[in-house]
Amino acid sequence: MSKDHLSIMKTSSIISMLIGVLIGGTAVVMFDASFPPPEGSAEEKAAQLESELTRAQSRIAKLEAQIPAKGVDLAATARGGISDILDDIKQGRPVDLEKLHHRLKPALREITPLFDLLRRRELKKEHARIAAHMGEAYKLNEAQQKALQQWLDEQAAQDAEKFLQTAYGENSRLEDLVKSMKHLEPRRGMDEFMERTLTGQEKQRYVSDRLAERAVKLENDANNRLQRLHQAVPLDQAQQDRVFAIMARSSPDYDPRLQLDIPLGNDAAHIRPGADRAAAIMQVLRPDQRLQYEAYQQSQREAANRTAAEAGFKLPENWDVFEEW
Repeated sequence: MSKDHLSIMKTSSIISMLIGVLIGGTAVVMFDASFPPPEGSAEEKAAQLESELTRAQSRIAKLEAQIPAKGVDLAATARGGISDILDDIKQGRPVDLEKLHHRLKPALREITPLFDLLRRRELKKEHARIAAHMGEAYKLNEAQQKALQQWLDEQAAQDAEKFLQTAYGENSRLEDLVKSMKHLEPRRGMDEFMERTLTGQEKQRYVSDRLAERAVKLENDANNRLQRLHQAVPLDQAQQDRVFAIMARSSPDYDPRLQLDIPLGNDAAHIRPGADRAAAIMQVLRPDQRLQYEAYQQSQREAANRTAAEAGFKLPENWDVFEEW
């Protein structure tokens, strides 16, 4: 599969994910269409968007019925925000995803807690299952299992509030929404809880098991990232080893205690993903490779913008935040 084809697939998945979040799963506007517009026309694209909004309203109406009214007309809130965006679609103008996110934020802030209430109901069942599994695997008593379940419930509530503020806050951008979704980790922090709770051999066994699991996950992730970079810019073996170490040390699963098949060298310090990781990688590349990588990035931006334009959308100017290096 070509790198250009991979870029198109990646951009398409990004657009689908964003539209699903911004419209299909959260919008609350209902539109009527008496007659289907011509196939393939700008009007048809608008009709498809309106159809998604119609189905969304049906789902939201059911959710709202389960929760006391807050005196907020969600349909009016969303309708007022995207009327000009629907007009852009009808006129054949590309829809700016950043603008769409900004206009829908007031309605999204109101409706996200509705979905979260149902999500947490289901999570309680999952947390009970996790607590029972941990109890059986590491001999937690009944009180410890209840404490773990309560901790998981509280963590889920905190994560939901943090997501709401980060993704849909007054100053949030589309980048913040994407990062919030990518960084959701339901069991984040559970290792610390388990290590505080367990003692003796059970604690040692838990720590050993988790380090082994995290090592496998980290190595797979670092290798996948390395291979994507290697396909864009061929690296010699020494460079591959250095890049693997950078990818590993910038992973959220990184822990200096991990026993990896590939040594990380003398420097075991954690590297922050994003700008710090990118800077570390650029230090590994030769000047000619840096030029090759910059050309590759530009080609990826152009391919992504073409794919978005064909779908009737405009990507944010900071499209690189979606990269996975």
